[in-house]
Amino acid sequence: MPEPYLCADDIVVRFGGLTAVDQVSVSVDRGETVGIIGPNGAGKSTLFGAILGTVGTAAGSVTLAGTKISTWPAHRRAQAGLGRTFQKLELFGSMTVRENLEFGTEAPTLGARPWRLLSRNRHVATDDAALLAAELGLEPYLDQVTASLPIGVRRLVEFGRALCARPSILLLDEPSSGLDETETRQFADHIAHATRSTSIGVLLVEHDMSLVLSICERIYVLDFGKLIASGTPAEIQRSPVVREAYLGGAALGATDDS
Repeated sequence: MPEPYLCADDIVVRFGGLTAVDQVSVSVDRGETVGIIGPNGAGKSTLFGAILGTVGTAAGSVTLAGTKISTWPAHRRAQAGLGRTFQKLELFGSMTVRENLEFGTEAPTLGARPWRLLSRNRHVATDDAALLAAELGLEPYLDQVTASLPIGVRRLVEFGRALCARPSILLLDEPSSGLDETETRQFADHIAHATRSTSIGVLLVEHDMSLVLSICERIYVLDFGKLIASGTPAEIQRSPVVREAYLGGAALGATDDS
């Protein structure tokens, strides 16, 4: 049986004497949505950073499409197909929605050659950006400055910009942060559509359990930097270890706003 498209094996991350991630292994395949949950401070975002190359590791390996990328810098991992969004929105606020999306189409070519931004002959796939805008319902906002838009729209812009880079695996860090219940459901629909239509894999860190349980095929649970459980949503919901660690014994699936 072939290994999943992205594998992070036995990842260890230390900050001085603190072990933030302790021998954690996760994987995600193309066309699959996988969740990572756990209390605040469990090491979820740190694990993301280790996979993306923005956080150094003390041990472990990361493999993408059968190639070990553990020593690659972040920009090379992005060029190889790892995309991401951020818990704290990272958009070009003075640029329009159209410009943000178009920048996403050329981002994979920039990495080691940022001077391309100064070129008259830049690679911008306007058709791809327009198509994503239509799929995400962003057409009415295309010529508006991003900083002026509601957070729900800005979340979609960031998601669309990441998709415009055509990643093979997309890592989403708290994508529902700041969204209301309706916006969260709509965002979940967009994630599900993206995995079906483009066969990307999605690795999702999220506190909103309704979102995680509705779209994830597998879930990993971290606590104090350790992996304490993994399985299908049904298995995770039934796990007394997970209920105790994550929700203090409450039924998993209840609203968690921590």
